[in-house]
Formats: sequence, structure tokens, C-alpha cells
Amino acid sequence: MRVVRPVSAAVALTVVGDASPGRLHAVFSPPPLVLAFCKDEPDGATAVPGGPWLGASVRAGIADLTFTEVAYEPVDGGALLRFDYEGHTEVRGAWTSPAVVFRAAESPWEAISHHRDDLVAHGLAPAGPAGERHAWWSEPIFCGWGAQCAAADGVSPVELSRQDRYDTWLARLEEHGIVPGTIVIDDRWQLTYGDLEIDEAKWPDLRGWIADRHARGQRVLLWWRAWSADGLPAEECVTDAGGRPVAADPSNPAYRLRVRSIMERLLGDLDADGFKIDFTQWSPSGSHLKTHGSTWGLALLHELLATMYDAAKQVKPDALMITHTPHPAFVGVSDMIRLNDVLELDARGEPVPAVDQLRYRHAVARHAMPGHLIDTDQWPMPSRADWLAYARAQPELGVPALYYVDAIDNSREEITGADLRRVASWWWPA
Repeated sequence: MRVVRPVSAAVALTVVGDASPGRLHAVFSPPPLVLAFCKDEPDGATAVPGGPWLGASVRAGIADLTFTEVAYEPVDGGALLRFDYEGHTEVRGAWTSPAVVFRAAESPWEAISHHRDDLVAHGLAPAGPAGERHAWWSEPIFCGWGAQCAAADGVSPVELSRQDRYDTWLARLEEHGIVPGTIVIDDRWQLTYGDLEIDEAKWPDLRGWIADRHARGQRVLLWWRAWSADGLPAEECVTDAGGRPVAADPSNPAYRLRVRSIMERLLGDLDADGFKIDFTQWSPSGSHLKTHGSTWGLALLHELLATMYDAAKQVKPDALMITHTPHPAFVGVSDMIRLNDVLELDARGEPVPAVDQLRYRHAVARHAMPGHLIDTDQWPMPSRADWLAYARAQPELGVPALYYVDAIDNSREEITGADLRRVASWWWPA
């Protein structure tokens, strides 16, 4: 990774990406659609020169965000800004592309603030969060994904999203003074990603388990893989040219009804408390794909999240919805912004301290959506030392989230009881 890149390097601000080479560019999906330029060279992977800076931001609200990405493409001594509509925008009469606003700034963070303020001033983004912030949202989080990865030995980590495993991990944390206010049950507690039925072989009594955690004063979130067509009928999906399902289709009324039913089942009957919504960067992409409606790109993702958010709040008004979508126009479809997976190496293959990435991403999210809570995340960690440094910094930068219990997955280093007690002292100071 490298925060400030040469002007000769291409950049994509996008809702399309994954972990494949050349496509790891959707940590935030979507990010704020703003580029910032300066004349000075950075002296490190996460270093930001002092400036002055020039911001270039996209002035567009949801209705006009029907492209999948804004690409900066250096060419012939200059550069292009390319909006990729992928052939999904039908024009009847006149059409105008979004304006690009250039404005001087003291820092890239100010450029992001200018972008947000410009959208709000033009009625293209909400001025603040959609509803009330509930006190329990700010409690430290335990997410089991890091522990699942560290314990995986010859099996996939998803096989370890189990009731007995989570009980064991939470008991060890409590033994050393860590009692998280919120617990995220991560991938894969469900039989299918699309319809989210409980895998009772792994979670034989999830309703009772949640009730027990509520009795302890804790809340429980469920991990949700956005866009997945797994378990959905083709008629509720974005399809390819052969009619095969590619992704859930939020423009389809049948899928929207399914989401409402899922929320009633999981937030109502099961009494879960919200969702960690992941993989928004797997937005459908391609000119050959077909949807029920006419929406595409960032706007289709917003429709997906709005469908989920509105349905969740109808069932449980204090349900917590966590996303990694710090674009100002997405203020109304998320309660907390997650900083997402930590990267490990810079452009030269050198390690980048995890805590430096935490501070950089926090600055992006805070300036793009200043009224939102921030889930500081914590996975993956390259070493025990990185993990401890990261954990110590988390409370000052947002809601702390703990992913590890027994060991660090990458380095295989043991986490001791003393380590956990140290984290407890940082997150719950006497």
C-alpha cells in the first residue's frame, strides 16, 4: 500500500474490487470521490506531505452515481478522469456527467471535508446521521474472525464460526477482564449467504445464545456478506447473459421483500441486534449483466444498503448497521463505518505498521462522515507487537474491536493472559 502515490500512477475510486492482484482498491466501497494533489514527495507509505494541496471532487448525489468507479488515468503528460457507466445508463433526451470541483486545500483531509460540505450544500448528501445514536453502539466489540483464522489448522476458518468456539473465546477474554459490549458472529454462521438461514450444526441454539448474552448486558451482531446470490432464486438476482445469478438485485421488489422477511426473522424472532455488512466491494460489474430496474454502480449499492437499513430499523429501531462505505451520500444507510482489513506491505514490499494504517483510514472516515462512529477493526495483524500497538491506539480513534484471543494468525505468536489484561486496562481504564 501507499497513501500518496506518484501522479504517474493510476487510481480507482470504486465499488468494485477484491483481493486479486491489481484489484485491491476497494478497502472503502465506496470511498469519498475526491482526489488530492500536492507537489511534495512523501517519506513513507502512510506519510502525508504538508501541502499545499488541490482537491478534485465529484459533485453528484445518489441519483447520478450510476457508475461503478471514477478512474484517474495518467496519459500523454496529463491525465483523464473516467466515469465507468458500463453501458447501463439509458439516456432519453439530454444527459450531463457530474461536475468535478477543484478547490485548494491545506491537507487531503481538508479536501475530503470540502467534498462533504459541497455535497451537503447542494442537497446531494445528508447533513448528518439518519437517526439516534444509541449508547451501546460505542461499547468495545469482539469479532470472532481473527480467532477463527488463528485456530484454523487444516480447515477453513469459516468452519470455526461455532457456538462452542465462541463460548470458549469469550470465557477466556472475561477471565482476563475483557467483557465486550458487542459481539460479532462472523463468517459462516449461516447455511447460505443469500437467505441467511442458521447453520444449526454450528449454532444449535442461536436464539438462546443471544438471550444469554443479552442477560449479561451484551449485544450480538451477525456478519452479512453483501451481494451474495448464494441460496437466492435467479429471478431475485442480477444475472449474466445466460441468465445465471451473479449478485442479489436490490432493484427487484421480490428481493426487497426477502430482505424484510430476513430482518423480521433475525432481528425479531432471533432477537439479534444488527449486522456487520461486508463485501460491498463485490458490487456487480459488467456491461452484459442485467437487473430488474435501471439503477447501477454506486447507486445500486446504495439501494441495497437502504433496503437493508430501512428494513432493519422497522423491526428494531436501535439495530446497529456497520458498513465500510464512507461516501457522504451514504450517511443515511449506515450507523458506523468500519476501517476494514489491514494491509501488510508497501509498494516496495516493505512492512507497513498496522497502527499507521489505522490512523490514516480513521482520518478519511472522520472527515467524510464526521457524525458517524468508527469501528477500528483489527484484522489481519502481522505480529503480536503490531497487534498490541494497534489495540493501544484504538480507543482514541473510535470504537475498539478485538479480533484475537489465543494467537496471532499470521505470525503464530501466542497471546498471553498478560497481553489480554493489558488490552483490558487500555480499553477499560480504572
